[in-house]
Parts: sequence; structure tokens; C-alpha cells
Amino acid sequence: NLNWTMEDIIKEHQAKQAKLKEINDQNRKAALAATESVVNLMADSIGDSVADVFVAEKKLEKETKGLQTNTAHFARQTHQWLDMMKQFNTNLKEVGDFQNWAKTVEWDMRNIASALDYVAKSDKEAAAAAYSPASAASGDFPPATKEG
Repeated sequence: NLNWTMEDIIKEHQAKQAKLKEINDQNRKAALAATESVVNLMADSIGDSVADVFVAEKKLEKETKGLQTNTAHFARQTHQWLDMMKQFNTNLKEVGDFQNWAKTVEWDMRNIASALDYVAKSDKEAAAAAYSPASAASGDFPPATKEG
């Protein structure tokens, strides 16, 4: 009987161990299922966030490319405007130089005209003095010229 009792105890112990193993397996399966559920929920949540970030990143890349294109266009346009302003400034300087040259020529022409007027006036005065009645009485006549 003692063996039988020991045998019963071992069988009972083995049955309890099997029952505990079965309970542990059920608990492990339940824990794995719960963990898998939590991981799936987190993955879905993270996946949605990652998808949102990805969409935002693509949108930013598109806007960045658009801004780069606009910046390049504005840079070219600004360069063209600067070239036009430089050319305008050069032309304006040339107009100023031309005006200065024209004023110089005008001043020179006035000086020449004044000198010619002075010479003409001096010649008239000399001719008038040469033909005055006093010179006619003395017999002094101006020398003859080839023209006259």
C-alpha cells in the first residue's frame, strides 16, 4: 500500500504538474495574444503617424522644389534688372558726357564768334579811320588789296 500511495502521490503530482503546465500554456497564449494585440495597435498607431510624417515630408519636398524654382527665377530676373540698370546708368553717363561736350562746343563757338566780332569790329574801325575826312585830306589811303 505504501508503494501504491507513493505511486498515487506521484500520479497526483504529475496530474497537478500537467494541469499547471496546461494553465501556464493557456496563460502564455493569452499573454502572447494580448501582446500581439498591443503591438498591432501600436504598429497601426505608429504606422499612421509614419504615414502622416511621410505625406508631410513629400509635401515639404514639393514646396521646397517650388521655392527653389521661384528663387532661381527671381535671381535671374534680378540679374536682368541689374544689367538693365547698369546699361541705363552707362547711357545716362553718355548723355551727360554728350551734354557736357555740347556745352563745351557751344562755349567754344561763342568764343570764336566773339573773337570774330571783335576782329570785324576792329577792321571796321580801322577802315573807318582810314577813310575819315582827315585822312582823305592828307592823301593817306589804305593800301590796295588784291580783292578790290
